[in-house]
Amino acid sequence: MLFRSGEKLSDALADLVLVRSRAAEGTTVETTQIETTLLKSVRVIHTVDSIERKTIGGVPTNIYKIKSEFPELGISSISLIDESLHTLEAKISLLTIREEGEDAAKNMGYASDLLLITSIRPNRTVPDPRNTRSLTLKLSGITDPDLILPSPRQKFTKLDSQTYYLKITDRGESGNHPRKIPILEPELKEYLKTTAYIQSSHPSIRILAKKITGTERDGLRVSEMLVEWLYQNLKKSFMAAIPNAVDVLKKRSGDCKAHAVLFTALARSRGLPARLVSGLVEADDGAFYYHQWVEVYIGQWIPVDPVFGQVPVDATHIKLSQGDMSEQLRLLNAIGSISIEILDYEVKEEKKR
Repeated sequence: MLFRSGEKLSDALADLVLVRSRAAEGTTVETTQIETTLLKSVRVIHTVDSIERKTIGGVPTNIYKIKSEFPELGISSISLIDESLHTLEAKISLLTIREEGEDAAKNMGYASDLLLITSIRPNRTVPDPRNTRSLTLKLSGITDPDLILPSPRQKFTKLDSQTYYLKITDRGESGNHPRKIPILEPELKEYLKTTAYIQSSHPSIRILAKKITGTERDGLRVSEMLVEWLYQNLKKSFMAAIPNAVDVLKKRSGDCKAHAVLFTALARSRGLPARLVSGLVEADDGAFYYHQWVEVYIGQWIPVDPVFGQVPVDATHIKLSQGDMSEQLRLLNAIGSISIEILDYEVKEEKKR
Protein backbone atom coordinates (compact mmCIF):
# COMPACT_ATOMS: atom_id res chain seq x y z
CA MET A 1 0.00 0.00 0.00
CA LEU A 2 1.48 3.39 -1.00
CA PHE A 3 0.26 6.85 -0.05
CA ARG A 4 1.71 10.14 -1.31
CA SER A 5 1.44 13.42 0.52
CA GLY A 6 2.64 16.95 -0.05
CA GLU A 7 5.07 18.66 2.26
CA LYS A 8 3.29 19.61 5.49
CA LEU A 9 3.65 19.41 9.26
CA SER A 10 2.55 15.78 9.37
CA ASP A 11 5.55 14.85 7.18
CA ALA A 12 7.84 15.33 10.14
CA LEU A 13 5.58 13.10 12.22
CA ALA A 14 5.02 10.39 9.63
CA ASP A 15 6.31 7.56 11.84
CA LEU A 16 3.96 8.55 14.66
CA VAL A 17 1.05 8.98 12.23
CA LEU A 18 1.55 5.40 11.02
CA VAL A 19 1.44 4.10 14.58
CA ARG A 20 -1.46 6.27 15.66
CA SER A 21 -3.53 5.10 12.69
CA ARG A 22 -2.67 1.47 13.58
CA ALA A 23 -1.31 0.95 10.06
CA ALA A 24 -0.87 -2.65 8.99
CA GLU A 25 2.50 -4.29 8.48
CA GLY A 26 3.87 -3.35 5.06
CA THR A 27 2.06 0.01 4.88
CA THR A 28 4.25 2.65 3.21
CA VAL A 29 3.98 6.45 3.29
CA GLU A 30 6.15 8.75 1.16
CA THR A 31 6.85 12.24 2.48
CA THR A 32 9.33 15.06 1.96
CA GLN A 33 11.37 16.98 4.45
CA ILE A 34 14.04 19.68 4.38
CA GLU A 35 17.59 18.36 4.63
CA THR A 36 19.47 21.24 6.26
CA THR A 37 22.95 20.31 5.03
CA LEU A 38 21.79 20.20 1.38
CA LEU A 39 19.23 23.02 1.78
CA LYS A 40 16.68 21.15 -0.26
CA SER A 41 13.74 18.83 0.14
CA VAL A 42 14.42 15.10 0.08
CA ARG A 43 12.09 12.14 -0.19
CA VAL A 44 11.52 9.90 2.80
CA ILE A 45 9.81 6.53 2.50
CA HIS A 46 8.35 5.30 5.79
CA THR A 47 7.38 1.63 6.06
CA VAL A 48 5.79 -0.41 8.85
CA ASP A 49 8.48 -3.08 8.82
CA SER A 50 6.91 -5.23 11.56
CA ILE A 51 4.50 -5.16 14.48
CA GLU A 52 5.38 -7.25 17.51
CA ARG A 53 3.28 -7.82 20.62
CA LYS A 54 5.47 -7.31 23.67
CA THR A 55 4.91 -7.21 27.41
CA ILE A 56 6.86 -4.26 28.78
CA GLY A 57 6.84 -3.82 32.52
CA GLY A 58 3.89 -6.15 32.82
CA VAL A 59 1.89 -4.19 30.24
CA PRO A 60 1.05 -5.81 26.84
CA THR A 61 1.64 -3.37 23.98
CA ASN A 62 2.30 -3.41 20.24
CA ILE A 63 5.78 -2.31 19.20
CA TYR A 64 5.94 -0.85 15.68
CA LYS A 65 9.22 -1.10 13.82
CA ILE A 66 9.21 1.77 11.32
CA LYS A 67 11.86 1.92 8.61
CA SER A 68 12.52 5.35 7.07
CA GLU A 69 14.58 5.43 3.86
CA PHE A 70 16.21 8.54 2.34
CA PRO A 71 16.89 7.52 -1.31
CA GLU A 72 18.80 10.69 -2.24
CA LEU A 73 21.10 10.33 0.77
CA GLY A 74 21.54 6.57 0.65
CA ILE A 75 20.72 6.12 4.35
CA SER A 76 17.87 4.71 6.38
CA SER A 77 16.72 4.70 9.99
CA ILE A 78 14.77 2.32 12.21
CA SER A 79 12.39 3.50 14.95
CA LEU A 80 10.74 1.36 17.61
CA ILE A 81 7.50 3.01 18.73
CA ASP A 82 4.87 1.66 21.12
CA GLU A 83 1.14 2.11 20.58
CA SER A 84 1.09 5.00 23.08
CA LEU A 85 3.43 6.85 20.66
CA HIS A 86 6.52 6.55 22.86
CA THR A 87 9.67 6.26 20.74
CA LEU A 88 11.70 3.57 22.47
CA GLU A 89 14.66 3.70 20.08
CA ALA A 90 15.73 5.30 16.82
CA LYS A 91 18.72 3.83 14.99
CA ILE A 92 20.68 5.42 12.16
CA SER A 93 23.50 3.12 11.14
CA LEU A 94 25.46 2.42 14.36
CA LEU A 95 23.98 5.41 16.19
CA THR A 96 21.15 4.72 18.63
CA ILE A 97 18.97 7.60 19.82
CA ARG A 98 16.31 7.54 22.51
CA GLU A 99 13.69 10.27 22.64
CA GLU A 100 13.22 11.12 26.33
CA GLY A 101 13.09 14.04 28.70
CA GLU A 102 16.12 15.54 30.39
CA ASP A 103 15.36 13.90 33.73
CA ALA A 104 15.01 10.49 32.12
CA ALA A 105 18.26 10.91 30.25
CA LYS A 106 20.15 11.52 33.49
CA ASN A 107 19.17 8.29 35.20
CA MET A 108 19.39 4.55 34.61
CA GLY A 109 16.08 4.30 32.76
CA TYR A 110 17.58 3.06 29.52
CA ALA A 111 19.10 -0.02 31.15
CA SER A 112 15.87 -0.71 33.00
CA ASP A 113 13.74 -0.33 29.85
CA LEU A 114 16.12 -2.60 27.95
CA LEU A 115 15.55 -5.30 30.54
CA LEU A 116 11.78 -4.98 30.37
CA ILE A 117 11.54 -5.27 26.58
CA THR A 118 13.71 -8.42 26.39
CA SER A 119 11.85 -11.74 26.25
CA ILE A 120 12.82 -15.40 26.63
CA ARG A 121 10.93 -18.13 24.79
CA PRO A 122 10.89 -21.44 26.70
CA ASN A 123 10.76 -24.88 25.07
CA ARG A 124 7.05 -24.97 25.90
CA THR A 125 4.56 -22.71 27.61
CA VAL A 126 2.48 -22.91 30.75
CA PRO A 127 -1.06 -22.35 29.43
CA ASP A 128 -2.44 -20.53 32.49
CA PRO A 129 0.49 -18.68 34.11
CA ARG A 130 -1.57 -16.65 36.60
CA ASN A 131 -2.98 -19.85 38.12
CA THR A 132 0.25 -21.85 38.15
CA ARG A 133 0.80 -23.47 41.55
CA SER A 134 4.23 -24.98 40.93
CA LEU A 135 6.87 -24.82 38.22
CA THR A 136 9.92 -26.98 37.66
CA LEU A 137 12.46 -25.76 35.13
CA LYS A 138 16.06 -25.67 34.02
CA LEU A 139 17.57 -22.20 33.77
CA SER A 140 20.72 -21.94 31.62
CA GLY A 141 23.11 -19.13 30.75
CA ILE A 142 23.45 -17.67 34.27
CA THR A 143 26.97 -16.22 34.28
CA ASP A 144 26.49 -14.30 37.55
CA PRO A 145 26.09 -16.81 40.46
CA ASP A 146 24.41 -14.15 42.60
CA LEU A 147 21.46 -13.98 40.21
CA ILE A 148 19.80 -17.09 41.63
CA LEU A 149 18.23 -16.36 45.01
CA PRO A 150 16.75 -19.02 47.32
CA SER A 151 13.53 -18.40 49.23
CA PRO A 152 10.89 -20.49 51.00
CA ARG A 153 9.06 -20.76 47.66
CA GLN A 154 12.08 -21.07 45.32
CA LYS A 155 14.51 -23.97 45.68
CA PHE A 156 17.40 -24.60 43.32
CA THR A 157 20.22 -27.01 42.59
CA LYS A 158 23.29 -25.99 40.62
CA LEU A 159 23.85 -28.40 37.74
CA ASP A 160 26.97 -26.75 36.30
CA SER A 161 28.64 -23.32 36.29
CA GLN A 162 25.78 -21.70 34.33
CA THR A 163 22.82 -24.08 34.71
CA TYR A 164 20.33 -24.45 37.55
CA TYR A 165 17.42 -26.73 38.36
CA LEU A 166 14.60 -24.76 39.99
CA LYS A 167 11.41 -25.78 41.76
CA ILE A 168 9.06 -22.88 42.47
CA THR A 169 5.77 -23.01 44.35
CA ASP A 170 3.20 -20.27 44.81
CA ARG A 171 3.39 -20.53 48.61
CA GLY A 172 6.24 -20.94 51.10
CA GLU A 173 6.55 -23.67 53.68
CA SER A 174 5.85 -21.60 56.78
CA GLY A 175 2.79 -21.90 58.96
CA ASN A 176 3.51 -18.69 60.88
CA HIS A 177 0.59 -16.42 61.65
CA PRO A 178 0.86 -12.98 60.01
CA ARG A 179 2.40 -10.30 62.21
CA LYS A 180 0.70 -7.09 63.27
CA ILE A 181 1.98 -3.78 61.94
CA PRO A 182 4.08 -1.81 62.60
CA ILE A 183 6.90 -4.37 62.42
CA LEU A 184 9.93 -2.55 63.77
CA GLU A 185 12.73 -5.08 64.42
CA PRO A 186 16.18 -3.46 63.96
CA GLU A 187 17.20 -5.97 61.28
CA LEU A 188 14.22 -4.83 59.17
CA LYS A 189 14.99 -1.12 59.45
CA GLU A 190 16.39 -1.01 55.90
CA TYR A 191 13.02 -2.11 54.52
CA LEU A 192 11.10 0.68 56.25
CA LYS A 193 13.21 3.67 55.26
CA THR A 194 12.28 6.42 52.82
CA THR A 195 14.48 6.88 49.73
CA ALA A 196 14.68 9.12 46.68
CA TYR A 197 12.41 6.73 44.76
CA ILE A 198 10.38 5.32 47.64
CA GLN A 199 9.15 8.40 49.54
CA SER A 200 7.28 6.54 52.27
CA SER A 201 7.29 9.57 54.59
CA HIS A 202 5.70 11.92 52.03
CA PRO A 203 2.31 13.25 53.22
CA SER A 204 0.48 12.12 50.07
CA ILE A 205 1.80 8.56 50.51
CA ARG A 206 0.94 8.43 54.21
CA ILE A 207 -2.56 9.81 53.69
CA LEU A 208 -3.38 7.35 50.90
CA ALA A 209 -1.98 4.33 52.77
CA LYS A 210 -4.07 5.18 55.81
CA LYS A 211 -7.16 5.73 53.65
CA ILE A 212 -6.72 2.33 51.97
CA THR A 213 -5.97 0.25 55.06
CA GLY A 214 -7.84 2.14 57.79
CA THR A 215 -7.33 0.57 61.21
CA GLU A 216 -6.29 -2.83 59.84
CA ARG A 217 -3.10 -4.14 61.52
CA ASP A 218 -2.83 -7.69 60.17
CA GLY A 219 0.25 -7.62 57.89
CA LEU A 220 -1.18 -10.04 55.33
CA ARG A 221 -4.50 -8.25 55.13
CA VAL A 222 -2.77 -4.86 54.77
CA SER A 223 -0.73 -6.31 51.88
CA GLU A 224 -3.89 -7.57 50.19
CA MET A 225 -5.65 -4.23 50.58
CA LEU A 226 -2.73 -2.29 49.08
CA VAL A 227 -2.34 -4.72 46.17
CA GLU A 228 -6.06 -4.59 45.43
CA TRP A 229 -6.12 -0.79 45.43
CA LEU A 230 -3.15 -0.54 43.06
CA TYR A 231 -4.54 -3.22 40.77
CA GLN A 232 -7.86 -1.40 40.51
CA ASN A 233 -6.70 2.22 40.48
CA LEU A 234 -3.31 2.37 38.74
CA LYS A 235 -3.57 2.36 34.94
CA LYS A 236 -1.16 -0.11 33.39
CA SER A 237 1.02 1.73 30.87
CA PHE A 238 4.65 1.60 29.84
CA MET A 239 6.80 4.45 31.10
CA ALA A 240 10.41 5.30 30.29
CA ALA A 241 12.98 5.76 33.04
CA ILE A 242 12.87 4.88 36.72
CA PRO A 243 9.75 6.13 38.52
CA ASN A 244 9.40 7.47 42.03
CA ALA A 245 6.38 6.78 44.21
CA VAL A 246 5.09 10.35 44.48
CA ASP A 247 5.16 10.91 40.71
CA VAL A 248 3.44 7.57 40.10
CA LEU A 249 0.70 8.53 42.55
CA LYS A 250 0.18 11.84 40.74
CA LYS A 251 -0.01 10.19 37.32
CA ARG A 252 -2.03 7.18 38.50
CA SER A 253 -0.40 5.06 35.80
CA GLY A 254 2.75 3.09 35.12
CA ASP A 255 4.37 -0.27 34.45
CA CYS A 256 5.69 -2.91 36.84
CA LYS A 257 8.41 -0.58 38.14
CA ALA A 258 5.84 2.08 38.96
CA HIS A 259 3.50 -0.37 40.67
CA ALA A 260 6.37 -1.79 42.71
CA VAL A 261 7.79 1.51 43.99
CA LEU A 262 4.36 2.90 44.90
CA PHE A 263 3.34 -0.29 46.71
CA THR A 264 6.65 -0.33 48.59
CA ALA A 265 6.22 3.28 49.68
CA LEU A 266 2.65 2.70 50.83
CA ALA A 267 3.60 -0.44 52.75
CA ARG A 268 6.59 1.16 54.47
CA SER A 269 4.50 4.15 55.50
CA ARG A 270 2.28 1.76 57.48
CA GLY A 271 5.23 0.05 59.18
CA LEU A 272 5.13 -2.99 56.87
CA PRO A 273 8.67 -3.93 55.72
CA ALA A 274 8.84 -4.17 51.92
CA ARG A 275 11.59 -4.63 49.33
CA LEU A 276 11.78 -4.55 45.53
CA VAL A 277 12.29 -7.83 43.69
CA SER A 278 13.20 -8.41 40.04
CA GLY A 279 13.29 -11.47 37.87
CA LEU A 280 11.31 -13.21 35.15
CA VAL A 281 7.60 -13.90 34.76
CA GLU A 282 5.61 -15.67 32.07
CA ALA A 283 3.19 -13.41 30.21
CA ASP A 284 0.02 -14.46 28.41
CA ASP A 285 1.93 -14.80 25.12
CA GLY A 286 3.97 -17.68 26.58
CA ALA A 287 7.29 -15.80 26.77
CA PHE A 288 9.14 -14.89 29.95
CA TYR A 289 9.87 -11.20 30.47
CA TYR A 290 11.99 -9.30 32.95
CA HIS A 291 9.60 -8.03 35.61
CA GLN A 292 9.53 -6.30 38.98
CA TRP A 293 7.39 -7.05 42.01
CA VAL A 294 7.65 -6.73 45.83
CA GLU A 295 8.24 -8.85 48.92
CA VAL A 296 6.68 -7.92 52.27
CA TYR A 297 7.64 -9.23 55.69
CA ILE A 298 4.76 -10.57 57.80
CA GLY A 299 6.77 -13.01 59.90
CA GLN A 300 8.27 -14.38 56.71
CA TRP A 301 8.93 -12.73 53.36
CA ILE A 302 6.06 -13.24 50.91
CA PRO A 303 5.99 -12.01 47.28
CA VAL A 304 3.15 -9.81 46.02
CA ASP A 305 2.52 -8.41 42.54
CA PRO A 306 0.31 -5.30 42.17
CA VAL A 307 0.39 -5.55 38.34
CA PHE A 308 -1.41 -8.90 38.45
CA GLY A 309 -3.24 -8.29 41.75
CA GLN A 310 -1.59 -11.30 43.41
CA VAL A 311 -0.91 -12.11 47.08
CA PRO A 312 1.15 -14.27 46.89
CA VAL A 313 2.46 -14.35 43.31
CA ASP A 314 2.04 -17.32 40.97
CA ALA A 315 4.82 -19.85 40.42
CA THR A 316 5.97 -18.42 37.07
CA HIS A 317 7.67 -15.58 38.98
CA ILE A 318 11.38 -16.45 38.97
CA LYS A 319 13.26 -14.34 41.52
CA LEU A 320 16.73 -13.21 40.36
CA SER A 321 17.42 -10.03 42.32
CA GLN A 322 16.27 -8.05 45.33
CA GLY A 323 17.08 -4.60 46.69
CA ASP A 324 17.62 -1.16 45.19
CA MET A 325 18.08 -0.28 41.53
CA SER A 326 21.84 -0.93 41.55
CA GLU A 327 21.19 -4.52 42.60
CA GLN A 328 18.51 -5.00 40.00
CA LEU A 329 20.81 -3.82 37.22
CA ARG A 330 22.82 -7.00 37.80
CA LEU A 331 20.20 -8.48 35.49
CA LEU A 332 21.97 -6.70 32.63
CA ASN A 333 24.56 -9.48 32.87
CA ALA A 334 21.89 -11.96 31.83
CA ILE A 335 20.43 -10.22 28.77
CA GLY A 336 20.56 -12.46 25.73
CA SER A 337 22.15 -15.41 27.52
CA ILE A 338 19.37 -17.03 29.56
CA SER A 339 17.33 -19.95 28.24
CA ILE A 340 14.44 -21.71 29.96
CA GLU A 341 13.42 -25.37 29.71
CA ILE A 342 10.06 -26.11 31.33
CA LEU A 343 10.20 -29.58 32.92
CA ASP A 344 6.91 -29.72 34.80
CA TYR A 345 4.14 -27.50 36.11
CA GLU A 346 0.95 -27.69 38.12
CA VAL A 347 -2.11 -25.56 37.44
CA LYS A 348 -4.78 -25.63 40.13
CA GLU A 349 -5.42 -29.28 41.05
CA GLU A 350 -4.55 -30.82 37.71
CA LYS A 351 -0.95 -32.01 37.23
CA LYS A 352 0.48 -31.42 33.74
CA ARG A 353 3.50 -33.24 32.31
